[in-house]
Amino acid sequence: MAGYRARLKRLLAGGGLPYIDIESSCTSGPVDIQAIAQDMDRLGIGLIRRHPNLYFDTAFGDAASVCPLSGQKHARVWGADGGLAPEWLDLIVAHPRRFMSALDLGQDRLGRLAEIDRKHCGFLARLPPETRHQVAYRSAWSLLFGGEFG
Repeated sequence: MAGYRARLKRLLAGGGLPYIDIESSCTSGPVDIQAIAQDMDRLGIGLIRRHPNLYFDTAFGDAASVCPLSGQKHARVWGADGGLAPEWLDLIVAHPRRFMSALDLGQDRLGRLAEIDRKHCGFLARLPPETRHQVAYRSAWSLLFGGEFG
């Protein structure tokens, strides 16, 4: 755990990190995702301000999605009521260009594409319309192609 935090701090200090996927980085083994999530929650706005090239992947799961390897929740954006946590909704709405929605698909999940897409659409439906479009495709387009969509 301490090693992961130290690597994350080194990457962020270098200033060249364009994107970080906390969920994928953590689920390859039993890591304390709760502790990382608390750090990210506490530092969220500071990270965005200090690191202009840092983008957040909101992952693909819904409020009930759990990683089979670690037993931890896939995504930190969900509240206890199954909706988006208010602090994450506020952060995403305030900085929509820094967030991307994704379907984290691997060979083991292709048979569940329709289910995963429903969850993905459920996440996006909870965002205000302009934020929804930014998070759904515009942020990724900008990161990949260096310009505005359209």
